[in-house]
Amino acid sequence: MNWETIGVFAEVVAAVAIVVTLVYLVIELRRNTAATQSATHQQQVDTTVALNTNVSNDPQLATLIARANDDYTSLEPSEQIQLQYLYTSYLNMWHYQYSNKQKKFLDLDVFTVWDKGMSILLNTQIGIRETWAAIAHIYDNDFRNHVETEISRLGPVESHTGMLEEGPKENAP
Repeated sequence: MNWETIGVFAEVVAAVAIVVTLVYLVIELRRNTAATQSATHQQQVDTTVALNTNVSNDPQLATLIARANDDYTSLEPSEQIQLQYLYTSYLNMWHYQYSNKQKKFLDLDVFTVWDKGMSILLNTQIGIRETWAAIAHIYDNDFRNHVETEISRLGPVESHTGMLEEGPKENAP
């Protein structure tokens, strides 16, 4: 065997090693991406659970939400601010999920669950609509259009009795 043959053989081995390395990197990148998406989703779930737990464990906050649903304008300014901070947290998380869906960082099924949950809030909580009206301008156009389209689809807030009621039917008259 001459040096030229050995050189060609070494180049072939090096090329195969590069291909194997690239395949390995692609596999690891996919695993890392899935793990990152899972961790991000879990963080959002934890944050949502914490917010919901605050409402469910605080009778005064739950009463405030119920009063807002009956007559938002009758709330004291400090009470409106309290609700605005609560609902701004939900809207910020929704925006984060929406942005991640747009960038394809978030699975569509995961976003759909979040989107439906926010639709329930928009359909049952006057306070979130009031908060949206006050702060919508801080969000990007795509997200504003998404929320405004959902509000238009839902129409006026229909129910004040609870969040778990089913929203309007897609084909409702």
